[in-house]
Amino acid sequence: MNTLKQFFQRIKIKQLLVTLLAGVLLLTSTACSNGRTQAAAPSSGSGSPNDIGRPQPGQSIYPTSDVQKGQDTTGSDRKAKRLIEEAKKRNQKVQTPDGLVDELTPDKSVPEQAKDLGKSAQKAAKNATENTKKAAKNAAENTKEGLNNIKENTQNMVDQATDTIN
Repeated sequence: MNTLKQFFQRIKIKQLLVTLLAGVLLLTSTACSNGRTQAAAPSSGSGSPNDIGRPQPGQSIYPTSDVQKGQDTTGSDRKAKRLIEEAKKRNQKVQTPDGLVDELTPDKSVPEQAKDLGKSAQKAAKNATENTKKAAKNAAENTKEGLNNIKENTQNMVDQATDTIN
């Protein structure tokens, strides 16, 4: 009983009223809200797992809530169908390595493209060698500069220590 009295003595009435008011506000705003809180109804398809999310005949392929009722989506539907058909055609097309090379650079023959590839590999190797040399040189310079900084900082600490002692 004494602990209960001490608890109420420590709590100020202002804190109690603010907490009570916040609770009442939370309850009323939740109870009086107009938000939809219904769960989604199961689809009325054949019930097989493969039919989930597929539009029924005559239904838009965009069944999401961001499409307003009465909004015309036929242009988007046509474009989506056209893109799907193009993707299917690309997947069905059998391509040989020569066909792929010809698609990339149709104006050059395969031997010319092989020479270009060899030249590119040589340039890449040369660039890698040069970049490695530059990185080693930069590392050496940075190490030298870092050692100089350590030397200067050590000298500054010695000077500050002698100033403090004096």
